[in-house]
Amino acid sequence: LYERVKLHSVIAVPVKPRPCGFLAVRNSKRYVDKALVDLLQLLAFVALVNINDKMSKQLVQMVNKPREIKNDNDIYLKVFGNFELRTAYGTLRSDSMYRGTSSVLLTYLALRIGKATTSVRLEKIFYPEENDAKSKVYNIVSGARNDLKSVQLHDFLPPASVEGYHFNSKYHIITDLTRFDELFDDIVNNSTSFRTYINCVQIFEMYSDDICLDVADDEIVNLRLYYHQKYFVVLEKLLSILYESGDYDGVRRVAEKGLKIEPGHVEMFYWLISAYKKMNLSKAAGDIQKMAETCMEAEEYDELKNRLKTEK
Repeated sequence: LYERVKLHSVIAVPVKPRPCGFLAVRNSKRYVDKALVDLLQLLAFVALVNINDKMSKQLVQMVNKPREIKNDNDIYLKVFGNFELRTAYGTLRSDSMYRGTSSVLLTYLALRIGKATTSVRLEKIFYPEENDAKSKVYNIVSGARNDLKSVQLHDFLPPASVEGYHFNSKYHIITDLTRFDELFDDIVNNSTSFRTYINCVQIFEMYSDDICLDVADDEIVNLRLYYHQKYFVVLEKLLSILYESGDYDGVRRVAEKGLKIEPGHVEMFYWLISAYKKMNLSKAAGDIQKMAETCMEAEEYDELKNRLKTEK
């Protein structure tokens, strides 16, 4: 084989852990020293990032598909990140809805499935201390109904009953919160490590951001915080699995996403710096540590430094 490819010498570095392979220079004439190895190591890292990003996009397409919509009455509601409503007739997204207020109303009702919401409550939540709050609520309800017609949901939001507004009970509604809870419960109760890993990855991909509604309602505030905290429990579990398996670029991707959602999260900084060190990217690790210092309280940062020092 060496004779066939006219191989007399080779300098190679591993591309690992997944996919596993080598990035090599055949019959190098110049720069046969550590500088070339360092450059190859950097190029191997770039190649791994590109490969993993492509695999990640494929995984997103797979795990973000809702359970099979079998008939016209099946509805899937996405409230993590940007709002989406998926039906057999198509998908309704927040960026294509009436003035953006339709998605706010539908998200609010989705977070209170099983409960009726009075117009008075909506007025207080969305338009506190405004004289024309009642007419504004009427307008956003009308706008939402018009948007729902584009996916053939003419009766999904019926006129308010005595109790208030709610989705039509004839529809079978699934939300990404429900899927999150099912996967999380399986992580807690399941004993197989591979299944735990798969569930963690699905939650990681599903949770594009915190619940896409920030209103002055204690019920919603507590719900956002509840899922935010559970999500970071999953991230820390996934980071531990990836780190132990040697998938340091995977650790990087997970920790970076965690920091986008909560920029000053101590654990995310710890895992990100540790991953860069394991990949022999000391400058990047140093830059991230400097960033951490500006984001954290002095006591938190001192604790982070001590943990990094004792790391094997």
